[in-house]
Amino acid sequence: MDLESFVHSECERLHIPGAAVGVRHRGEDHVAVHGITNAEHPLPVDPTTLFQIASITKTFTATAVMTFVQSGRIALDDPVVRHLPELRLGPGVDPESVTVEMLLTHRAGWDGDALFAVPGDPVLSSVPGRIRGFRRIFAPGENWSYNNAAFSLAGCLVEALAGEPYAAALRRLVLDPVGISHAFTTADEVVTHRVAVPHAVLGDDAIVLRGFGWQPGWELSDLDVPAGGISTCVPALLRWGAVALGEIDGPLDDTHRRMMQERRHPAGGNTDAMGIGWLHADLGGIATFGHDGMTVGYLSGLVIVPSADLVIVVLTNALHGSALCTSVRDQVLQSLAGAGAILPEVPADPPAGVAAELVGSYDDPFYVVHLQPGDGPERLVVAPEPRSPEPGRWTPPALGEPIPLAWIGPDRWMTLEPEGGGAFLDVGRGAGGEVTWIRRGARICHRS
Repeated sequence: MDLESFVHSECERLHIPGAAVGVRHRGEDHVAVHGITNAEHPLPVDPTTLFQIASITKTFTATAVMTFVQSGRIALDDPVVRHLPELRLGPGVDPESVTVEMLLTHRAGWDGDALFAVPGDPVLSSVPGRIRGFRRIFAPGENWSYNNAAFSLAGCLVEALAGEPYAAALRRLVLDPVGISHAFTTADEVVTHRVAVPHAVLGDDAIVLRGFGWQPGWELSDLDVPAGGISTCVPALLRWGAVALGEIDGPLDDTHRRMMQERRHPAGGNTDAMGIGWLHADLGGIATFGHDGMTVGYLSGLVIVPSADLVIVVLTNALHGSALCTSVRDQVLQSLAGAGAILPEVPADPPAGVAAELVGSYDDPFYVVHLQPGDGPERLVVAPEPRSPEPGRWTPPALGEPIPLAWIGPDRWMTLEPEGGGAFLDVGRGAGGEVTWIRRGARICHRS
């Protein structure tokens, strides 16, 4: 495929201000760039332009923890409190019940976005004491719900075991052994490099974002860095993918590298299974693992395909950049890995009554999520309503028009918009078969 032409045409179609895309196939790297770093002070995006990679950072944090598993300093089934005795859990939760593996597989059971929503001491070392106040979603290990705070706690583990700040430990344990120098966690570091800044796009106008969303400034606070605070470039992530494939030596031996990539637990939403820090998905009949990422004004994606010796990286500086991540991923998977249709077909005649039993409201960390009858038989729309403003607490913006959902299988729904849809929603049931929760955006939301 002509990667450069495809990236240019998609960015123009989607009004993406700036993007950098990389494909590594059978050991050869190909990079395509488009657009500008900053609508107010434009420079062309080049291959080494820095972008916030958000939650792709979790794969680096998990690897840092695994270096201590490899050395025998820690075990995945160790209770976290054994290494962080200051950890405080909520009422009725046994401190021994949360293991290191649960942190790294999103199975710890508490609200993982509370760090974004509630202000407080932004220092990473404050996390173990703050966990006690987080809402419990399920008993540790009993389900799967995406958990940023668990990876902040994993960063505390890295600090405790390394005896140095997270950023220094990350560089010594992971980045330097891999040969990645162009990766940073603070504005002070990136300011001397070419860096893409975050944007929202209104019509044809790209607007630089400042003081928007949950981030107090451009960089993430210390406590959020292990969950999403690295800024880096396409060549660095292509190298990271090559390390994951075993083509380049990294900090882990083959046994522990493969241990991270095992499908250890069922997941949900657009993730079929969970490895140690890695999200697995079967896309068009092709087994992949990787991670995506979102901070305010940045969307990014990393997809690794072992069967095709393939790595795909997409970095954007726009709130709606996920559409580019998806279109590039799908085109490359079909062109170079032989993938079939990525999204399932929507049945013409879904079972009667599947929509009615879901109508109601559900508790998201930031929204009250309303499921309402849609336009057509057995259709729904999802209409998130921001929670009422509270002093000192971040309140998200309204999300615009309700998003249509279609039934695609037992307890499984899919968004039809925007830009082709494709976000999956799961349904959870109680012992009597009644609907008790949905999983939206990889987070479990209990019925109100």
